[in-house]
Amino acid sequence: MLEQKRPAQAKIGKLERLKTLLARDPGTLACPDCGAALLLARESSALRCARGHCYDLARKGYANLLGRGGGARGVYGPALFASRRAVFGFGFYEEAARRLAALAGELLRPGEAARRGGAARPFRALDAGCGEGYYAFALSRDASLSACRFYGLDLSKDAVAAAAGYAADIAWIVGDLARPPFRDGAFDLVLNVLSPAGYAAFRRILAPDGVLIKVLPGRDYLQELRALCGYQDRERGGGGEAAAHCERHMRVTERARIRYVCAPQAEQKKALPAMTPLTAGKHIDPAALETLRRITIDLEIIAGRPL
Repeated sequence: MLEQKRPAQAKIGKLERLKTLLARDPGTLACPDCGAALLLARESSALRCARGHCYDLARKGYANLLGRGGGARGVYGPALFASRRAVFGFGFYEEAARRLAALAGELLRPGEAARRGGAARPFRALDAGCGEGYYAFALSRDASLSACRFYGLDLSKDAVAAAAGYAADIAWIVGDLARPPFRDGAFDLVLNVLSPAGYAAFRRILAPDGVLIKVLPGRDYLQELRALCGYQDRERGGGGEAAAHCERHMRVTERARIRYVCAPQAEQKKALPAMTPLTAGKHIDPAALETLRRITIDLEIIAGRPL
């Protein structure tokens, strides 16, 4: 599994790792209060801007730029992210992660070639709506993206706290996706997987030659689980409407579909219902869940530039 690679990184303290990542990349974060550069204060575990706004870094290895009262809850609580972490650990989404990493590497390659011979700077990649961090972590492990500096952003403090559990060089941030706390043009790649998209905000934080990869649920996504919840065919995921909305806000350059089937084992079936908001408020008969023989992963990928 992905989490079992590079165990030596786990020896680095989470807070110290975060401080190192932020110190090497000054000026990337922007104060959510005033927009000024948010920098790591010397000899402290806090971020400060020139106007005096201050945000402490959490000992668990993330920065909360929403303040003490910030963060989403509702169905997106610790139980959902713990179940999602378990499902990702089963390997159901590894093929999707490999395909996304390959596409990201291909899209960044022209920019990498253009920088040769000039003043090279590292690529920066943001997983916007990172949840518990699986895709940012998976992409950060891919050799084709070794030149990237990774950030993960989510509105949920519970999600980002879970993401900080990955032993990886990723700066995890709790923040508003509609007003991402980053300077203009900070990123070469923004990844947005099964999460609300703020296209105007993505356009602002992307470099002029940067790229957005948007991932939508395909029509058959988790169709077996949907059936157990009583969803009808007209309520199935994805479809042309979601893609059409995306295309109205993007100049599309690449499209792809990832569809495959996994066979969940008995212990894995128990984690599946709790890992998605699709099941919120729905009753699933345990006996019916035991009959589940397959689960479909169906994702539509649309890449390009926000309009």
